[in-house]
Amino acid sequence: MKLLPVLVLAQFAALYPLFLWIAPLRQLPAGFTRFNLGMATVILGLATLLAAAGGLPWPMLRLLLLLAVTTLVLQRLLWEKPLRARSLLTPIQLVWGLTLWQPILATTSLTSPLTVWISIALGGLAFGGVMYAMVLGHWYLNVVDLPVRFLQLACRAALGILVVRLVWSLGILAFSEAVVHQRMKPAYVLLGELDGIFLWLGLAPGLIGGMVVTFMALKSALIQSTQSATGLLYVALVLVAMSTLSFSGYLVLKDMPL
Repeated sequence: MKLLPVLVLAQFAALYPLFLWIAPLRQLPAGFTRFNLGMATVILGLATLLAAAGGLPWPMLRLLLLLAVTTLVLQRLLWEKPLRARSLLTPIQLVWGLTLWQPILATTSLTSPLTVWISIALGGLAFGGVMYAMVLGHWYLNVVDLPVRFLQLACRAALGILVVRLVWSLGILAFSEAVVHQRMKPAYVLLGELDGIFLWLGLAPGLIGGMVVTFMALKSALIQSTQSATGLLYVALVLVAMSTLSFSGYLVLKDMPL
């Protein structure tokens, strides 16, 4: 259970910088890149502290500290060069986050670690995609001439990832097994059990609700209503966060890579 907050934070922050490649940074304020890279660094740092408190082995902790120091130094040196900062920090933060995923992989009893990797990656991308679109929407309040196609593209990317995440989760429920009343049964049986209440929470208001609201945000962006789109993305972020927390819990506690 101690790994759950580490997983939730690390799966998001490791992959979030990848979304900075959606829109050309030359047409965005430098502060946009600084804020997003800085946010990922802070969240990865918090996840590292939580993992260290949970008893990480020294070799792994030493690597994490090295990655943290490298990230902070590069951010300071490249403060005025957002394009170079994006190119250098994105892979470093990705490695930092992937290193934090290792304790989760080590505790699972699943025979196929690939499904765990895919599950964690989809969770991070789903939450990160909506977060990026929401943050980008805020910049339209400050930058009047910012092309609205950037927000439209971000909403499309977030919606596409949510669709993939839903298909993956339904596939896992349909074709895998889970422990139900101390016996291995088809995973979808959990939907009819008390243990499946958070599964419903992650699927119905979480993923499906998040998809609907993100689609509404995309429609708002298509008619140039960036403020409405940003407000809707706030709602979508809360819904997708529910699914991320729920599915991460099932991965850690029941070995279900939803």
